[in-house]
Amino acid sequence: MSTTSPYASPAGTVSGARYISNTLVARLLMATLVTNGALDGLATLMQLLQLATDGSILQNTGFLLVSGFQAMGALLVLFANMILWLVWQYIAARNARALAAEDTYMEYGAGSGLLWWFVPFANLVKPLHVVQEIWTTTVVQLRNPELPSSGMLTAWWGLWVVSGITSNIALRVSGFDYSAVGAVIWMVASLLGLAAALAAALVVKRIDDVQVQVATEKALV
Repeated sequence: MSTTSPYASPAGTVSGARYISNTLVARLLMATLVTNGALDGLATLMQLLQLATDGSILQNTGFLLVSGFQAMGALLVLFANMILWLVWQYIAARNARALAAEDTYMEYGAGSGLLWWFVPFANLVKPLHVVQEIWTTTVVQLRNPELPSSGMLTAWWGLWVVSGITSNIALRVSGFDYSAVGAVIWMVASLLGLAAALAAALVVKRIDDVQVQVATEKALV
């Protein structure tokens, strides 16, 4: 006997709601992720300049202005990323249920899946599980049941976690003052952040592309 999910509903609906287009949010999210990656790339170049000048460039007014704009831009983009990611993930989770077979079991609710981002320590693992479930239901079950889960998710999450840890280490080593060791660690953190942002953009694009394709086949869009 098959186990029926508490979230299971007729194909094309979720608790009475139909498939919701997520493409605009996905495209905006990808744009902010790429922008975030570009800012990380700029941060890497700035760290290289500090290393090349042994920190003396920190006395240059132009460099300090660029550094300030980079830091401010990074904070704004980070905030936009957070909001857009939560909106995208919520809609993607609803759509995964809307497009899946009636007996498909999904452990995480569209809303409750968002809460794991805000639970200390658990947010190092659980958000990945939530997105993996969306990925599996969308990319694997809907398109090719024999296709294994992509390592792209693991790569994205690993890069994101390690870049965060590396940034914390750099901050503890050098604070906001110049340190050759700190600059190297900051540079590594920035490169990891760039890679994580691009990997996240690919995950978002893949999930949205498949959901749009399946919804089109089911004549829901």
